[in-house]
Amino acid sequence: QHRPDLAIVDVNLKQELATDLIANLSELGVNVIVATGYAFPALQPKSYKALLQKPFRADDLLNAVRVAADQRSGITNAERKGAVGQ
Repeated sequence: QHRPDLAIVDVNLKQELATDLIANLSELGVNVIVATGYAFPALQPKSYKALLQKPFRADDLLNAVRVAADQRSGITNAERKGAVGQ
């Protein structure tokens, strides 16, 4: 069975909150990026790796994916900046 490394989940799925889905994915070790139009979504901060406030730009999405991928591989922000500067 395949488990994804990353999931992008909108908090509000067809007028139903996806809080349980987000928590379950996180418990399975999936890095979750949350997209939301809510100012303060009712989520545990440990259940997601990045939060995208809608509407968001493509750069915001790419940055959130980088953050989640780096956390999965153990790369720190300082290490990423050092690699970019070389």
